[in-house]
Amino acid sequence: MRLKKTLLISLLLGSIASQYAQAEVASPFAFNVGVVSDYRYRGLTQTNYKPAVQGGVDVTLSGGFYAGIWGSRITWLNPEAHLELDYYGGYKFSVNGVDLDVGFLRYVYPQDTGTTNANTDEMYMAGTYKSLTIKFSQSNTNLFAVAGSKSSRYIDVSYGMDVGSGWTLTPHVGSQIVNNNKDLSYQDVSLTASKELAPGVTFSASTISTTLSGSTYNPGMVLGVKYAF
Repeated sequence: MRLKKTLLISLLLGSIASQYAQAEVASPFAFNVGVVSDYRYRGLTQTNYKPAVQGGVDVTLSGGFYAGIWGSRITWLNPEAHLELDYYGGYKFSVNGVDLDVGFLRYVYPQDTGTTNANTDEMYMAGTYKSLTIKFSQSNTNLFAVAGSKSSRYIDVSYGMDVGSGWTLTPHVGSQIVNNNKDLSYQDVSLTASKELAPGVTFSASTISTTLSGSTYNPGMVLGVKYAF
């Protein structure tokens, strides 16, 4: 009888220890760091076609809520500004097989010394069905220091395809509508191939172009490596 009690207690303690270990592993935080040959945002270079180191941290909260911060090197703003910080938070949920995501994103340029403030706030809403994602973003401020551009909109569509051997091919098309400034409005397209080379390590190669013309809007290829942990 005593042996049975001892065995039962051992099993219970083992079960509790196992559950505790699993709870410790399931951290709400996720980190990422990477490097790209050119930081492109909505098709436009942010580093004058030069490399950028990037990284961020995300936290998954209860009930579908999340928040995070992400940063990257930039050079487009002014000689003193070399950093972009993005703060975001939102809520994810599903309806009839469609994954929905609504949130708020603030772009901050802490070293900006320009006369106009490039900091930008956006609200966004995205829907994903299987491999298709459609996203709509709208600025609550002027868009990156463009005067009178509040309520500018960006719409983009992407579709991820498993093409075998661990590779994913993702075509993308987007449309940036700059409010009260048709000359700065444009469309961008890209095609990205990506593959996980090792646990948490992803390689990507993208071809990117826009409908804008000029030396700062050249099409090109961007290579990147990111480590998520």
